[in-house]
Amino acid sequence: MKDIDEIKDSIMEANPEALLMDGFDECLHGFTLIQTEEGTKAVACYDLRLIIKKHMDDGMTEEEAYEFFNFNQLGANVGPNSPSFIVVP
Repeated sequence: MKDIDEIKDSIMEANPEALLMDGFDECLHGFTLIQTEEGTKAVACYDLRLIIKKHMDDGMTEEEAYEFFNFNQLGANVGPNSPSFIVVP
């Protein structure tokens, strides 16, 4: 079982400006490295399947969950510190 506080600490240690998604701690997988104009940067990495499951547990259909995710989470790119998303089989 992953320790969310340890994961958050490792992300903040790697990039204190990394953005985290409120209310989705159980979906946090770790961090990934991306290339920016300033160089390599660590950003939070969330498990897409867990995000969709959380939305569905909160009452959305699968289609609504994906639509919400695409528009409000993936589409809310707020710069180079925005989270990334991974599909974990």
